[in-house]
Amino acid sequence: MNAPANLSKVGQLRLRDGEVCWLCGGKLDFAAPPGSRKAPTLEHLVAKANGGGNGLDNLVLTHPGCNKHLADKPRQEKLRIRAKWQANQAGIAAARQVRADTPVEDGGNKGRQRAQVHTAQLRGKLRRWQLATVIASGAALLATGLAAGLAIAR
Repeated sequence: MNAPANLSKVGQLRLRDGEVCWLCGGKLDFAAPPGSRKAPTLEHLVAKANGGGNGLDNLVLTHPGCNKHLADKPRQEKLRIRAKWQANQAGIAAARQVRADTPVEDGGNKGRQRAQVHTAQLRGKLRRWQLATVIASGAALLATGLAAGLAIAR
């Protein structure tokens, strides 16, 4: 990333990652006062307590509550938490879609039956998405481990 040198770390991360929380994917409010619920905070993927640095490759933007939740956990644990969180968010979105698509009243069971079929289809899609997320997070953990192993070998 070739960000202007006069940008703060938050500004550089905002350009790199967008305006969403690394953990929950919720919108960050860059105009919010520091410490408020939606204000961006810097999260160290490898905690400073565990020897992590302040380089942009070790930093992401999170909400204060998400930052506190991640605390000084190891990087692999943070990646696992993020994958689990994102799978859960996808399930919530699918459930909301089912409720939105379910007819309120059609004078019989047809609407309920359609909703049950639709729910089953969404559950199948969600399971496939969760599996893909687990595979992707496993690949990320493997890549992180390989990179760490190569760095140690050098």
